[in-house]
Amino acid sequence: VYGRFMKIAGIIPIPQRGNTEKALQGLERAKKKMREEGYSILIAPEGTRCRDGKLGPFKKGAFYMAIQTGSPILPVVYDKNMYTFFGRGRFILRPCEVNLTILPPIPTQDLDESDVTRLRDDLRQRYVEQVGETYIVI
Repeated sequence: VYGRFMKIAGIIPIPQRGNTEKALQGLERAKKKMREEGYSILIAPEGTRCRDGKLGPFKKGAFYMAIQTGSPILPVVYDKNMYTFFGRGRFILRPCEVNLTILPPIPTQDLDESDVTRLRDDLRQRYVEQVGETYIVI
């Protein structure tokens, strides 16, 4: 069921770990959609939801992709209730109020790949300032 939904929605799966080749193929497909069809891409910078509700490390793939395509990054930060709504390992959504904060866009057209680590770390710090290190109270 979930796989069918992903296909209909146009979701490009990117493996979280263990299969770098497939992850890179997914990122290349996404970049092609961005360049050739003008798609916007939604990427969770952590690559997953952490079991303990804490903000995990941000992966570099989304930042490389933004720089390589010259696409701005529009950070969307959700509050602690998102974990209640759609926690890791949960297949049933729990109704609750979820607040999203849209931060100012980050231009990337004047950046190169040497800026990826700084960009990633700066954005993670902005997330921490918005919601803290922990998404949920455990």
